[in-house]
Amino acid sequence: MNNKDIAIVGLGYVSSLGSGKETFYNKVDQNLPTTKMETYDPDGFLGKRGLRYFSKATKMYCNLAFQCINQNKVKNVVELSKERVGLYDGTELSNIEDGFVFDLVAKHDGPELVSPMSTPNTIANAAASQMAIQSKITGPNFSINGGTCSAIQAIDVASMHLKDGVVDCAIVCSTETISKYHEAIREGEKRKTKLPIANEYGASIALERVETALENGQEIYGVIAGVISGQTYKDQSRENLMATLIQELLNNNQFTVEDIDMIMVGSGAHNISGTTLSSEIASQLGETPSLFFPEMIYGNGDNAGGLASILYTTGLFNEQLKDVRGQFNDGEIQIDAVAATPKNVIVATIDKTGYAVLTLIRKYN
Repeated sequence: MNNKDIAIVGLGYVSSLGSGKETFYNKVDQNLPTTKMETYDPDGFLGKRGLRYFSKATKMYCNLAFQCINQNKVKNVVELSKERVGLYDGTELSNIEDGFVFDLVAKHDGPELVSPMSTPNTIANAAASQMAIQSKITGPNFSINGGTCSAIQAIDVASMHLKDGVVDCAIVCSTETISKYHEAIREGEKRKTKLPIANEYGASIALERVETALENGQEIYGVIAGVISGQTYKDQSRENLMATLIQELLNNNQFTVEDIDMIMVGSGAHNISGTTLSSEIASQLGETPSLFFPEMIYGNGDNAGGLASILYTTGLFNEQLKDVRGQFNDGEIQIDAVAATPKNVIVATIDKTGYAVLTLIRKYN
C-alpha cells in the first residue's frame, strides 16, 4: 500500500428516499425509484433559521457534508484543526435555476428589485461556501465545473491537496437538482440515451490519507489509488480516449488488465457508444474487463454519477451490495444482476466536450 494512497472514510447519500449510505444500498439492491425531493436537509443538520434563502443545492450539499463528518470518527479530525479540512463541490449545474430566476427578475423588474438575499445562490461556489460558514471550516473551499466529470475531478483536486499535505481531511460532494431550466438544457443538448433520467439526489465521500485513518482507528471503505484525465485531440473518438486513459492508469499504478475486476462508466454514458468503447478497450488492452453502466440504476444526470459510482463500488467492496446491475453485454445495456465481489474497480466519466476523468478504486485489505 502506497503511503500516498487516499482512504475513503466517510460516505453520504440523500434523495427522496431519505439519507445515508444504507438508503443508497437499499435503492440499488431493490432498484427503488426516486422522485423530486420534498426536503433537501432531511436530517435537519442546518437547523431551521435562515434557510429560506438557501438554494436546494446548498441545502443538499450541507446535508451530505455533515453526513460524512458525523461518522467513522471523521468529526474528530475536523474538530482537531478546521483550517486543515477542505470542502469540494463537484457540481456544475445545480444552481442554474437560481441564476436564471435572479437574471429574469433583474431584466423584468429592474436590478433594484432583485432580493440581495438571492445573490449568493448565483455564485458558483455558494454551496461549499455556505457549508464552511455553517461548520466554521476554514480550509480550502472549491467548486469544480467539469460537466459530468465534475465529481471525479473534485476527487482529483482533493487527493492532490491530501498528498501534498495541504489538508488532513477532504469532504467531496456532488448534487443533482431538477428544474425546467435543467430540462431545457438537456433538450438543447439533444441528449440521446435509453438511460432513465436522474431525479434529484446527492452523494458525498470523506477522504483522508491512509496513514491518518489508521492512526485514528477508522474504517476504510476503499482506497483512491490513482486519478487520470485527458481531452480528445483532433479526430480522436471519446471511446479511444477512454481506452487510452484506462491503459495509462493501469501502467501508472503497476496494474495489468487482469487485475481489474470491472469498469464502471459512472457518468456521461450518453456521450459514448458502449459497443465502440468495448471494442477500443479490447484493442488496446487485449481484453475487456466487465463493463457496467450504473446510471441504469440511479439515472443519467449532469454531475453526481461518478461519485454515486464510488459509493456503489465501496458497497461491493464491503459486501453491503452483493450484485451489480447495468452490465454491458452483446452491444446492449442490461439490468440483470450478476454476482460480483471486486477488489479493483475503475470508475470512468466522460463529458460531451470529449474530456474524461477516471479513478482507480482499490479494496482495502
